[in-house]
Amino acid sequence: MLTAIVVLGARRAPDGSPSRAMRRRVAKAVVQARGFPGIPVVFSGGPTRGTVSEAQVMAHLAQAEGLGRERIVLEERARNTLENARECIPLLLERGIRRILLVTDAPHMPRSLMCFRLLGGASLTVLPRPASWPGPLQTLVMAGREVAALLSYLPRLRGERARMSLMDRSGNPDP
Repeated sequence: MLTAIVVLGARRAPDGSPSRAMRRRVAKAVVQARGFPGIPVVFSGGPTRGTVSEAQVMAHLAQAEGLGRERIVLEERARNTLENARECIPLLLERGIRRILLVTDAPHMPRSLMCFRLLGGASLTVLPRPASWPGPLQTLVMAGREVAALLSYLPRLRGERARMSLMDRSGNPDP
């Protein structure tokens, strides 16, 4: 079964530099990539500050840590977790990838898994590979945000799953 590592973006710092969350996720992805030589690493995230995408910033960090450019795949449209799944899944499936190692911060993992598993369905096996936990205060803040986000995502995911079931493999609506 073909496998890929998928790394979810994180907002950059106000000055445009990589945030601590982004750095944690990239570091975890590079460790995973060393353990699985040759498999692609997908960086997912569109532009959130300026015109450079989160995916580009993460790819640059990963290359600085020794990840080869030939392994990097960029998904540069997603602006949130649901869009990470919506944009990545077709990209993965068209490459024959049926299993992913999903990298994001630990508090963000339940919502990320829910999005990828519901939208990927039986076509995609999703294995969590959480980055290290942030500090205690940041974990508490993130946990509160994640509970609220999970509740808001449930109806959106139902609608998104129904929409995706109407799409054929090329991404075009059925006639």
